[in-house]
Amino acid sequence: MKQSAVKGYVNQNQSLSNKQLVNEVANLEDEGENPFKTTGVVNIHPAAGVTYFFTEKTSFLITPSYRRRMNSITKEEARFTEKLKYVGISFGTRFKF
Repeated sequence: MKQSAVKGYVNQNQSLSNKQLVNEVANLEDEGENPFKTTGVVNIHPAAGVTYFFTEKTSFLITPSYRRRMNSITKEEARFTEKLKYVGISFGTRFKF
């Protein structure tokens, strides 16, 4: 029977196991250790939709979208940067009663 890889590193009480070094894990509750920003993240989210009116009371919608973080979600002193980009498409049906 295989054991979970997570079980080898995290104990049931969510503390570090003896296989894990303290400096490998950042305490996200400590502002000095947390590499992520809590404010100052700028997003751009353009989207445009098309509606097809099937009948007077029924229509179909399709909306492609793009979302991008203009700056990194990590602090400048962090050892990595992370600029997220998303592409999506939404489909929908509208019924008027």
